Amino acid sequence: MRPFRLLSLLLACAVGLPLAGCNSTNPVEPVDQTPPPAGGGAYTITLAATPGALAVGGTDPATVTVTAVRVADNQPAAGARCALSTSLGSFDPSKDLKLQTVTLDARGTGQARLYPRDAAAGSASVLAQIETSVGQTAVAIQTVTPAAFFLTAVSPNQGGPDGGEVVEITGGGFLAPVRVTFGSVVASGAKVVSPTVIQATVPRPAAVVPGGGRSVVDVAVTNSLDQPSPATDKLTGGYAYSNEESSLLISGISPNQGSYRGGTLVTITGNGFEAPVEVRFGGVSQTVVSVTPTQIQARTLPVTLTACNPSSGPVSVTNLRTGLSAGSGLTFSYTVDPLFLERASPANAGQDDSPKITITGSGFPASPSSVRVEFGTTVSQNVLTSTATKIEVLAPIFTGPFDTQACDSNHDGTAGQQNIPTGVNLKVQNLATGCADTLLRGFIFVPDDTTCSDAGTSGGGGGGGGGGGTAPTASFTYSVFDKTVQFTDTSTGGPTSWFWDFGEDLSSSSNFSFDQNPVHTYRLLGTYTIKLRAGNSAGTSTKTMTIKLPP
Repeated sequence: MRPFRLLSLLLACAVGLPLAGCNSTNPVEPVDQTPPPAGGGAYTITLAATPGALAVGGTDPATVTVTAVRVADNQPAAGARCALSTSLGSFDPSKDLKLQTVTLDARGTGQARLYPRDAAAGSASVLAQIETSVGQTAVAIQTVTPAAFFLTAVSPNQGGPDGGEVVEITGGGFLAPVRVTFGSVVASGAKVVSPTVIQATVPRPAAVVPGGGRSVVDVAVTNSLDQPSPATDKLTGGYAYSNEESSLLISGISPNQGSYRGGTLVTITGNGFEAPVEVRFGGVSQTVVSVTPTQIQARTLPVTLTACNPSSGPVSVTNLRTGLSAGSGLTFSYTVDPLFLERASPANAGQDDSPKITITGSGFPASPSSVRVEFGTTVSQNVLTSTATKIEVLAPIFTGPFDTQACDSNHDGTAGQQNIPTGVNLKVQNLATGCADTLLRGFIFVPDDTTCSDAGTSGGGGGGGGGGGTAPTASFTYSVFDKTVQFTDTSTGGPTSWFWDFGEDLSSSSNFSFDQNPVHTYRLLGTYTIKLRAGNSAGTSTKTMTIKLPP
């Protein structure tokens, strides 16, 4: 009777899944067909699937991990039998199996594998049930569009008459297993290194290559051989077997670029090399370091740049004893570090000042004599120091013209003009390479005279009566609110114009104001030097004060 009861129990489990497990109090009868909410009942069940998505038609499974603990004592549900079900896919790669029972181990954990098998795209709802407790997760089954399959090159693209060279075939969409053929002969050891690279050993050619001759063959790759309709792509004339008399052949170069300053050690591979040889890159002879029959090492010499444009050119080798030469489709390119400007500090100066300016960035020459610094259209005649990342230079005297704006300081309705701080482009050039960079309006010159051209007419400005024949005396107070400062003009002598420099290291107009009582918000806390220039028709005066944020 016992075997019959066990069989009944299994049948009940099979019939009840995925909506129910087996009832421990009555193992013959399945429990209620409506599953309780996840996490209910005597067990807390969690489900996880790795990976969380499968490919339609794929063979790789997702591992479904079940973990259960008893609610009563929070201990692992060791030995519990858990019923698993899925709405899509199968727990068996060879047949449609949507129901499976697993026994949890001592940690309360069990696993099953879910295969996409013949499932269409969708979301597989996976349920786990122990008695009346349920856990649930989802596994996406997605249609995966394969990457485009194509060939681009064989490297090296030529070799000796008997084959044997290991080559790399580049392209895209490579999927193992693959078959590679050179002409009609299948290559050995073809393997997919990555979706874009295949390695293969060149086979012997189908026919002997006669002395002094060469045989050019197509290279073909058949992709995904295990698929019903594998695709094939071909490089016409992709490889050459060479048995030419000179036996001088260039097949590769590494690296294929280096600094224009020279000093790059370059390895050239091929056949038939014999000292003494001359190596040229773009027609420029290089220093030969070593020569073997299949490899040359050469060190590059410096080249001259024009307008920051490094040269490049084909690689050639000449046997100086026989005069035989070999060219190639391979090139070597010279590189140059670009020049980049970050900022100038300080970023502004008075028109008659010539302060030391520090310019930061990268790609600067090591010698000050190789640096040209332009402030607008004026070239600085005093470049003090230069490193790869910093230049120190004296700003030139600014001769104008300044930008202007309309003003009416005496409020008589007749507009005048006043000079305002003027931004100029800051340009740095490496004279050795021709490389340059420009900060648009990267530096500001501040005019000495910012009074309004109508100040000599009758009427006073907003700060008091007319100036008469006496210039004002500039003064001010301030109040600090975190990074925001309220400035209050307390100048005497009837000023009609005001110009404030808030002391920030900025190359923008936000560092200045023509208001009588401006408010300025600083970017950073710190110490700043404030300048107020107050003026009227009789002249100007300046008040300088240092403030600290916070006070």
